[in-house]
Amino acid sequence: MHSNSKSPDIKKLKQALRIKIWDLLMTKKIASFPLPCHGRIPNFKSASITANLLKTLPEFQNSHWILVSPDSPQRPIRKLVLESAKKLLMPSPRLKSGYLLIDAPPSLSIKASSLSNALKFSKKITHIPHIDLAIIGSVAIDLHGNRLGKGGGYGDQEIKLARKFNATIISNIHSLQILPTIPTEPWDQKIDIIITEKEIIRINKMNK
Repeated sequence: MHSNSKSPDIKKLKQALRIKIWDLLMTKKIASFPLPCHGRIPNFKSASITANLLKTLPEFQNSHWILVSPDSPQRPIRKLVLESAKKLLMPSPRLKSGYLLIDAPPSLSIKASSLSNALKFSKKITHIPHIDLAIIGSVAIDLHGNRLGKGGGYGDQEIKLARKFNATIISNIHSLQILPTIPTEPWDQKIDIIITEKEIIRINKMNK
């Protein structure tokens, strides 16, 4: 489903789907701190499992520069990147300060993976040398790779940047965040791989 920028119906439908997911995660007690999860990229209790699955991917093992969203469910992944001694790039919240290089030794990976501490270990970079892999937070995704963020468009900007380097785009979510279909607008960016607490799903490139 596609729309132009003047279609309020698509925006209303997207927001209804966000609310559906937020409500579902709260009702099923899957959502984790910070609560309530409404208005956020929702954290979920098994997010650490998705980091363990990411670690098994050759795309992760062969990567050096990794972009990871600043949201709560991506904290275990930021920790993984730091303890693996890879370069961690993090978009500043709402991209207010652009992109940050989180420079912390593996021994401080737990501390530096939280958003507040990551900012303390960060330095703003104006030139991004490379991105091999990007892990982007999502509210919902369908099996065609279409993604719903919070609605601010920041995730789409991050994906577009990573695409310039031919990076693989991954989103880690709970399995309840997978929807049958998500309506799209022309600027919406797709992802390549979904990681849930249950499995790794590679989006069929024929669907793109």
